[in-house]
Amino acid sequence: MIEQSSLLCQDILKELAIYLNKHPGQSRIALKSIGFMGPPIGIAVLFIPSTEKDYKILMNLFELFQKIVKLSKPVKPHLSLGYFLPEEPESKKKLDLLKVLNENPNIELELDLWELSYQKFTDMNTYITEFQTKEFK
Repeated sequence: MIEQSSLLCQDILKELAIYLNKHPGQSRIALKSIGFMGPPIGIAVLFIPSTEKDYKILMNLFELFQKIVKLSKPVKPHLSLGYFLPEEPESKKKLDLLKVLNENPNIELELDLWELSYQKFTDMNTYITEFQTKEFK
């Protein structure tokens, strides 16, 4: 299954590279934060596309990858900040953390689709890049 998904992802990134070469203005997706989610098991920054164009690019990518892994819910852009391991802190500490984080939630980032990577991981700290969109320019 992993080998098959690797081949399918490679085909998608090749297709994406062809498209991006023809439409260079669509190679980036701007995102802006809307707040934080968590607990119970961790804390993450939630994002939404900055513009309608960014939304359309993101949803088109989502549809491409649905060919490989069918998700029952739409994509939820987020950035995990950490997990509460080995043990979950008490509720008050988690709520205090969310309060501090929400005092300055204005985070913007930009995804470069040429850097989109297919990665394998052995654990949450070790990701091995197999290939990237930019390799198919």
